[in-house]
Amino acid sequence: MRVEALHVRLFKAFNYDFLRLHDPELPMRPWDRYKDIDYPYISVSLDREITCIVGANESGKSQLLAAIGYALGVETPGASDSCRYSMFFGRDGELSTAQFGLTLNDLGPDIAALSAIEGLQVTAETRQIHIFRESLEELVVYIGDSEASVAITGPSIDALTTLLPQTFSIDTKRELPDSVPLSYLIQRATDPKASAARRVDRFKFVDSLLENYEEIDLLTSAPM
Repeated sequence: MRVEALHVRLFKAFNYDFLRLHDPELPMRPWDRYKDIDYPYISVSLDREITCIVGANESGKSQLLAAIGYALGVETPGASDSCRYSMFFGRDGELSTAQFGLTLNDLGPDIAALSAIEGLQVTAETRQIHIFRESLEELVVYIGDSEASVAITGPSIDALTTLLPQTFSIDTKRELPDSVPLSYLIQRATDPKASAARRVDRFKFVDSLLENYEEIDLLTSAPM
């Protein structure tokens, strides 16, 4: 299956879709109700051709990536993830939990596994499902164009989560070399298969020299 769209609400800067709420030509979707009022999710289409997100500092890039992880069940949002300027923040002494959803298509290879999940009635004709994490106790699922939702609880939550696409994060704290020898660049340009010693390998070599300094000194200072 593939993620077609991400839906976010009550999450940090992603409060709700103000424009959708006030556009009469955009009808509310079944999942856009919250506490008996229209409070539409902010939806972000995820095209398979998108390879990076570009934006100014504090424009929401990291929040968007975090929201994808929360929607997929990679992590669980905490109290600090709730939108603090939401009209529901702290109302009646309750903290509204950030909510996340996914629209999934290309279900073909996973139809059999999906249909085996208790309470999830999908068929070979099902082309799309919408999954929402609005609480820690259940997943709310809409199948196809149906306006009726299905609540998935207990072990079925884990069974459905394991079928979802997985994320891959790059270690941004991994050390990179301060410089690359010009000879290495030239060699790589003329021979793509050529390799050069990594900085960690050079450090290991220097460490080896230091650890064996006395033996090396004896060898180099011995009379010929």
